[in-house]
Amino acid sequence: MNNLPNFLLNADGRKIAPADWNRQREQIKEILQQNIYGRIPAAPDEIYAEVLETCTNYCAGKALFQEILLTVRVGKKDASFPVFAAVPVNRQIEGTFLFLSFRTEFPNEYLPVEEIVDGGFAVFSFCYKDVTADNDDFTDGLASLFYNDNQRRADDPGKIAIWAWAAMRVMDYLQTRKDIDISNIMTVGHSRLG
Repeated sequence: MNNLPNFLLNADGRKIAPADWNRQREQIKEILQQNIYGRIPAAPDEIYAEVLETCTNYCAGKALFQEILLTVRVGKKDASFPVFAAVPVNRQIEGTFLFLSFRTEFPNEYLPVEEIVDGGFAVFSFCYKDVTADNDDFTDGLASLFYNDNQRRADDPGKIAIWAWAAMRVMDYLQTRKDIDISNIMTVGHSRLG
């Protein structure tokens, strides 16, 4: 990790021109996957969404609340994690936030759901712990889909890559919903879930 190049310079040591940025971005992603985060796994073979709970009078009637269980299948293995949603009702939705959370509660001190809904935004959230714990155990949650022997090799996905993969699966699910504009979704979080 100490030998990472200056990402804003090309191989000749010159600053990257705006026209070259997309190619440089792909090279940066490759370097980071090889040296830090591990490879992002391929899309799952299947994904299922089950609505576990619905409240139509959420946030004093301003939103639809849902708890959704997403299940992904990779090969013959399945793993699931919950996603929580608050979607404004009876008004135009300005956009949607996908929040990667450190907290299992919805709302929580870092996710003011009612204020977000009041602004006209939908919010979907999941807690990293429900995806896979932040430790060296690669047998729990979604991590169990990618490791047969609980050993992470150099470019196998690490926990951050698995959390990002989970966010991609939520995005897959959001594309099936008719109540949000999939062209206007922002992924948010802070620290390592940013």
